[in-house]
Amino acid sequence: MYCRKGSFGCACGVLFALVLGRLCAFSGQAAASESDFCGPRCVERILRWYGLPAEDLVDLIREIQGQGIEHTADIGKLEAALSRRGVYARAVRVPAPADLSWPYPAIVHLEPAEEGARAHFVLHLPESDESGPGFVSGNSVVPQDVIRKRASGAVLVSSREPLGDAESLTLGRIGFSGVATALCLAAAMLAVLAAGVYLEVARRRSRARSSPRSASGSGLA
Repeated sequence: MYCRKGSFGCACGVLFALVLGRLCAFSGQAAASESDFCGPRCVERILRWYGLPAEDLVDLIREIQGQGIEHTADIGKLEAALSRRGVYARAVRVPAPADLSWPYPAIVHLEPAEEGARAHFVLHLPESDESGPGFVSGNSVVPQDVIRKRASGAVLVSSREPLGDAESLTLGRIGFSGVATALCLAAAMLAVLAAGVYLEVARRRSRARSSPRSASGSGLA
């Protein structure tokens, strides 16, 4: 009887309930499946790290991934979301993401853990972070072994200042093997240079010693 007398109000009430139920279901889905919304979660945490106004996670998911978990995020969408909120970001290729050294938060792309699984995004926190440097996924710490095994090399770095060319960014520490190789090459080059200098000095001394003998043997008085 109530709907008959106030059909417009009844319809509005039903529509409101449907919309509210869908939003609650979507929000619950986001909270239940942390790995399904790893990209938006990384963006949300970066915004908090920079002290920017809090963003609703559901809104970020809708902006970056669409209407559900069947849509995935990519680095381009994450970069665009950060840029729209005043955070400088740049997608770069890093040879060894596990050894990443960057003063601001960065998003690291991981390959699927197994066939049929989805790729994953984890957040790299700098040394200045209150919780300490390292890789995190939600509230969980990601071991470096996982990063070494699954990192694709694609990294989205963020910054307080505009970023220059990607080629000029220093994104990784050189490991011990890299340092040893560089030192060996430098030592080899120095050895070659020293040998060349030694041979040149010896040749000049030999010429200097032979010159007086040549003069005395010529019969000049």
